Amino acid sequence: MNHRNLILPHVLLAMAVVACAQTAIDLKTQSKSVDFSAAATTKLFKTGTSLPVTCSVGESYFKSDALNGDHLYGCTAPNSWALFGGARPNYGVSFSSQTTVLIPAAVHGFASANLTVDCFDSGTPARNIEPNAVTIDAVSYDVTVSFYSAQTGKCAINGSGGGGVTIASNSGVAVDPGVGVTVATASGRATVSIDTAVVPTYLTGSASLSFNAIPAASCTEVTLPLNGAATGDAVSAGWPPTLGAGLAGTMFVPAGNTIAVRLCNVTTSSIEGFLADFRATIVRNF
Repeated sequence: MNHRNLILPHVLLAMAVVACAQTAIDLKTQSKSVDFSAAATTKLFKTGTSLPVTCSVGESYFKSDALNGDHLYGCTAPNSWALFGGARPNYGVSFSSQTTVLIPAAVHGFASANLTVDCFDSGTPARNIEPNAVTIDAVSYDVTVSFYSAQTGKCAINGSGGGGVTIASNSGVAVDPGVGVTVATASGRATVSIDTAVVPTYLTGSASLSFNAIPAASCTEVTLPLNGAATGDAVSAGWPPTLGAGLAGTMFVPAGNTIAVRLCNVTTSSIEGFLADFRATIVRNF
């Protein structure tokens, strides 16, 4: 008997089995009702710390170094990733006796420059503090809040919701009417009205003003814009801490939307020109 003829079929069969074992299965076209529920582990997404530069619509990506809730991204347009998930809660940061508050994006957690920032003092109830400036870096998304003078309180950053506030009957927010404040409820919604004849109006504005040299025993004026200011309004002046000795100042409204800053040199020598920040505030009733 020729032993070679007996061995050859077995060798061919073994080669066929190996070839089948190395064939990749296309789940899209060669499977039906795939059930991974009993699998020891399943990984359905590409994973890494940097979103791929290119993608096609429908791809998903798990960003492993993201903050909780910000891990999963989807390709919504060619080469364009969008974060999937619900709205993130506001982020709050406290500060004490500070003129500048820096909140890095790595801390507040919003991967966007489309943010709203509100600051409040430490009183009970807390009152809104108007920052001198709020800057949001368009690349890093870091937020910087600056105040004209040192403040203590808390800033809240919102990158998820809108800017309006709706007070519903079941919202858990109570609004008590008082002098100049009325509350009307209809269809489960409360409408709060303010009587501007009773409740004061608050206006404030600041600017960096340049003054030329002021001769001895003389005065000079520079204007500061303030929308809503009207002649006759009383102005509360905010003077720069660097205002030189020998200068006496006053602020008033010479015309609509304008504040005049008048400085007088009460010394017997000329005072050199300078550049400084000034603030004007008006509190009035209509």
